[in-house]
Amino acid sequence: MTDKSLQKRKYILDGARKVFMEKGFRVVTMKDVVEACDISRGGLYLYFSSTEELFLEVLKMEEESCPSAGACQGMYTANTMACLTEVLGMSMPYCSSASAVSSKKRK
Repeated sequence: MTDKSLQKRKYILDGARKVFMEKGFRVVTMKDVVEACDISRGGLYLYFSSTEELFLEVLKMEEESCPSAGACQGMYTANTMACLTEVLGMSMPYCSSASAVSSKKRK
């Protein structure tokens, strides 16, 4: 895909995300997405064949932007301090470095 095509695809996904959030997956139609993005039906079908495909791509986009549950992935003050206390042996191993959904958190 060209840069322009990738930008258009992202634009459609952003518009579809808003529609899904507003109406819910079950009632959203391709026409709703066409109207939200102000594009032609043919333009939409060039990138996505169904609302299900659109929804799955929106979920994938969300998952990639928020890779795990719990604290954000940035090493800001709280996360930095948690990592330091772990490295210095002042807290349990893996309590700050393992992802919130990791099986290591359960131990």
